[in-house]
Amino acid sequence: MKNKRIYISGKMSGMAKEDYQKKFSNAEEYLEKLGFDVVNPSTVDSDIVPYNDLLWADLRILMSCDAIYMLDNWKNSKGAKAEYYFADAIGLDVLFENEVITNCSNCHNLANKNNQGLTCRIDGKQINDTKLALHCTHFNKIFGNEDLL
Repeated sequence: MKNKRIYISGKMSGMAKEDYQKKFSNAEEYLEKLGFDVVNPSTVDSDIVPYNDLLWADLRILMSCDAIYMLDNWKNSKGAKAEYYFADAIGLDVLFENEVITNCSNCHNLANKNNQGLTCRIDGKQINDTKLALHCTHFNKIFGNEDLL
């Protein structure tokens, strides 16, 4: 079975290159551990390519992906917002850094959050304990959104 291809999206403009590259690199490492083929746009030398050309190229790359992964700072970026709306418009799966992601068969399921807490989309069980990783063996990592605990 082919791994799903996922594009990382987040704020880069206005940030120090080392800062955004570290954030994107951490996300890339995590998503690769989950079995995704990862597209990391922070590796492109953006100093020599005009911004508009980069954005158009990124949107073309998105068309070859199955999903987009939104870093927690994406709402502070015009480019990341454009990528988000474009990905949604063409029907890509949209994942967010601050949500629980599983690695079950590389299907990138999320836990449903509702008024009773979290429900596992894999087995439908209510997740009430404070150690989500103990709920199911398919939970691999929880990002730092404290209201999930």
